[in-house]
Amino acid sequence: MDFVDIIASFLLFTIGIIGVFLNTLIVYIFIYEKSHQTAFNLICTARAANNAIVLTTTFLLIFFVVATLPSSPYPQWFEFLCISFGISLYLVNEYTSIIIALNRFIALFAPTFYSKYCGIKITAFLLLLLYIYRLFETVSELSSYIPRKCYTIFGKEKLSYKLIYADTPCVNTDDNYSEFTNIIYLILFLFVSVLFLNIATFIRIAIFIFNRKSMDQNSKNRMKKNAILFFQTIIQDALVLIDMFFTFKLGYPNKPKIWSFIHTILVWELIHTMDGLIMILFNERISVIKNRLFSQPTVIVQPTSKSDFSQK
Repeated sequence: MDFVDIIASFLLFTIGIIGVFLNTLIVYIFIYEKSHQTAFNLICTARAANNAIVLTTTFLLIFFVVATLPSSPYPQWFEFLCISFGISLYLVNEYTSIIIALNRFIALFAPTFYSKYCGIKITAFLLLLLYIYRLFETVSELSSYIPRKCYTIFGKEKLSYKLIYADTPCVNTDDNYSEFTNIIYLILFLFVSVLFLNIATFIRIAIFIFNRKSMDQNSKNRMKKNAILFFQTIIQDALVLIDMFFTFKLGYPNKPKIWSFIHTILVWELIHTMDGLIMILFNERISVIKNRLFSQPTVIVQPTSKSDFSQK
């Protein structure tokens, strides 16, 4: 275990623990605060749950342990399983960007239809479809690769992904290029779709800023809340762009071990941790946690405002 391994292990553990804690707080608020159980909160909670699961199973259980020990204690198929489901949940979070953008768009442009088209039941159904889709895709890939002993594991030599296979390559060059191209097209489609909705939403917020003097107080409060949530989603979407930039632009052959670790593993872990941190920072009533954990049993704290990261 060299100096780079020590640094990598420390970062993996520290960032992972912080990320699990922050994202678990988001889930905690949603479960125990009934007034927070809205459609927007549900999306945030799903993202937070995904973050916590990925950080626990992929980064702490696999990457941290393998980077710390002389050799991996896990069978290769188990590493492959955890990494595959970690990537799948990461993609679910990317897909939720469209749901969030639509949520903000309808809240600002058609608030009277918000309950009909962005209710918590409809949102839960859309999230369920995303999970089913990603589960189907992941199981299909696993059922194709595992019987041929084609695994993606955490390579200690470069502190990054490592593709191994038994006898023949898992995919030929053409298939690999086609799969990579499809991923790029999908990311571009998601980015353009979200960008279009966010531009329209931003224009609506700009109009509100210039015309707010003519609005009543309730309209001002609603628009202010929607503006805050919009900027939260913009920052969260920026994390994905940062990840894509490091993954596809800053990678190059024969890179040093430390850089291989940074641009493939560390940035990915930071994305999940920062996502939870952003949701906490935009939480207007983080005191809810303190009240529930540290208040006297006889004191009942009644909320004075709506959810900290919800639309209503």
